[in-house]
Amino acid sequence: IEGENVIGLIKRNLPLNEIQHKKLITQIKDTTNAIVYGQIIVSMFVGIIGGVGLYLVEIPNPIILGIIMAILSLLPVVGSSLIWIPASLYLIINGIMASENIMIIKGIFLLIGCMILVSLMELLLKPKIIGERSSVHPMIILIGILGGITYFGIGGFILGPIILSVLVKLISFYETKKSIKKNNKGEI
Repeated sequence: IEGENVIGLIKRNLPLNEIQHKKLITQIKDTTNAIVYGQIIVSMFVGIIGGVGLYLVEIPNPIILGIIMAILSLLPVVGSSLIWIPASLYLIINGIMASENIMIIKGIFLLIGCMILVSLMELLLKPKIIGERSSVHPMIILIGILGGITYFGIGGFILGPIILSVLVKLISFYETKKSIKKNNKGEI
């Protein structure tokens, strides 16, 4: 909604030439698009893997719960764990009460499997996808996501990586300018 105002603010207040302004705006757009794309792709994977896991341990309605997991995985921090943790505990507790070791094993399998697979997707796959699409290193994206959520709350999921990618771009402008000045003075 305020995109044009933000662009005008950047152009008025940052001492950049027109090419640098365009590169900076492109970086912001690319990062924003990459965040949305990465979030959707990872959410779909979480829903599929979660649904398959729920099916394998014979939880009722695994397809519906998988879809709900995909939607909930859009929420930072808690996300899909709102489904797989209670499902795991349900199996473990019912297994203990009924003295059925297989249910306990299924509950532990679901808990550990989702902890590992879902966490890996959230912490590794998402920053990798976003980093590739925005041409920013995945570690910077991960730090941006975690720091953004910590500082800005839920909106920091988008703001954190954008702010860090803009910072990286501004530093590259500074380094380029510094390098040009050295070369103009005859230094190598």
